[in-house]
Amino acid sequence: SYFVGLDAREEQAGTILDGDWGIETSAPKRNLLLTLGTNDSVGWTYWAHERAGNVLLADGSVRLVSPYYSTNTFQALLLASPLATNRWLMPR
Repeated sequence: SYFVGLDAREEQAGTILDGDWGIETSAPKRNLLLTLGTNDSVGWTYWAHERAGNVLLADGSVRLVSPYYSTNTFQALLLASPLATNRWLMPR
């Protein structure tokens, strides 16, 4: 499984296009849609990926996101994104 970033745009290289499954967050999930602001906490569960996973950015680059690398946390990516809100489509 995975998630898909609905707001990713090629001309906005820092937007999140896709990522691995097993997300945990403080943001509410409505049906299959997760809406994240820059202040929402988000990360991977320990049981799914030992709190690390891959994210595909709109420029085609892939980032290993982990709480163990301070520059590659979800919070760092969300803050670096040009979007104030990120909408992700997630499987059940």
